[in-house]
Amino acid sequence: MGSNVEQIGQNVGYVGCSMKSALGQGFHPIEGINDDVRFVDLESETFKIVADKRSKLVVGAQIISKEAGELIPMILLMIKKGVTVANLANSNSIQGTRFQALCDAARTCFKAIKSG
Repeated sequence: MGSNVEQIGQNVGYVGCSMKSALGQGFHPIEGINDDVRFVDLESETFKIVADKRSKLVVGAQIISKEAGELIPMILLMIKKGVTVANLANSNSIQGTRFQALCDAARTCFKAIKSG
């Protein structure tokens, strides 16, 4: 009889600032959330982008997803390279991918910046 280890549930990933820590670092944070996203496995996933209202720079992200670990390094690079929330919101990607879900969160964030 062998043993088997299975991962149950989602991974939580984050990079950069949360809303609270962004305030502490002098940013004027605003967030965009894309939640209850469902892929083939039907588990709900959540994608959140945090940006600075004034500069419109992406300053952080939080993800609840089985694939969070694959997106976090890419988002870190975006933060380091000064990608704006508009750049991310206008990125082209294949529908039904986790990157598309992240772009949708950026669109929500960008709309909040424009309306506020």
